[in-house]
Amino acid sequence: MTNFLFPPKNWSFKVKNLPDASKKTDWVNFNSRKSHYILIKIGRTTKTPESRIQQWQEKCQHPLTNMGPPNKHLIRKRRGLVERLACMSIDDPVYSRWKNGGFYCRNLNLVESTIHQELWKKYGKGQVYCVTCLAEESRSEAKFKIHMEWFLIPKEDIEEVYQLIDTICVKIG
Repeated sequence: MTNFLFPPKNWSFKVKNLPDASKKTDWVNFNSRKSHYILIKIGRTTKTPESRIQQWQEKCQHPLTNMGPPNKHLIRKRRGLVERLACMSIDDPVYSRWKNGGFYCRNLNLVESTIHQELWKKYGKGQVYCVTCLAEESRSEAKFKIHMEWFLIPKEDIEEVYQLIDTICVKIG
């Protein structure tokens, strides 16, 4: 989400399971700029990724950024010039299923489920507390919704996540 990358003044967002938190079961304010973690959403769509992102923005009232491989530079920790030069590579990784803003495949339900299971196993669930997105079908009296398909990953693992998604898309989809 754009606000996660560049949080406006006085903006807060709450998550659970933050590894740095004293209690992982508590809702805590999350500021990606100050954290070693980034919150990403991985989901399937039968539309274009851009139109799906637009739907999320309208529903949740948060500006979103597609965090695919072309935007990985937005979440890397700032490093000094010497560190950046030491890590330079002429070739960026090539992801065979990445095109037009998303990873494309068949068997959407199975691919999405497999990716989610792998990421939950490795990173746990990145639950997001959203007061602007109430579930119409919600049976509770809650004044918020908890989004479950988000993942709180270390910023340094973003390439590994892209590789996992691409590999699963190739093998299953």
